[in-house]
Amino acid sequence: MKLYEINIELENLLDEVQENGGEISADLEKKLDALELQRSVKIANVCLFFKNLVSFQSAVSDEIKNLTQKKKVIDNKIDFLKEYISRNLREGEKINEANFSISWRKSDAVEVTPFINLEEFAKQYPDFVTHKIEVAKTKVKDYIKSTGVIPDGIEYKEKNNIIIK
Repeated sequence: MKLYEINIELENLLDEVQENGGEISADLEKKLDALELQRSVKIANVCLFFKNLVSFQSAVSDEIKNLTQKKKVIDNKIDFLKEYISRNLREGEKINEANFSISWRKSDAVEVTPFINLEEFAKQYPDFVTHKIEVAKTKVKDYIKSTGVIPDGIEYKEKNNIIIK
């Protein structure tokens, strides 16, 4: 019997007690005791199940934190190894093996020099900065590509990025 069914049955039995003038017969008392016991057991089981779920939720949250930390460590190792391989190859050197290949892809990057005066840069090139007064590197790169002019405080570098498959 489900908990809500037990509660309904208890209400029916209590209504029966009222109909009998408030007297509880031995048979009615046995039924009430049995239902109360069933109800208590069901409530206890639901509470224990709830506690188990709360505990499981906490364990899952802890595991997420642990896995997030492990992922960060693995990401750092991957970045280190990619940089390590890149440093130990000649730029542009390609390698094709049965279980891996190394190739290079050209890309452009805009690097803002540490001594740039952001306020002056923002006045001179308002479209190249965000509201936070940062250099909008993508816009600067597009500007450099279209005009060939490199704004003061900006270094333009062509890079080769390693690709490992």
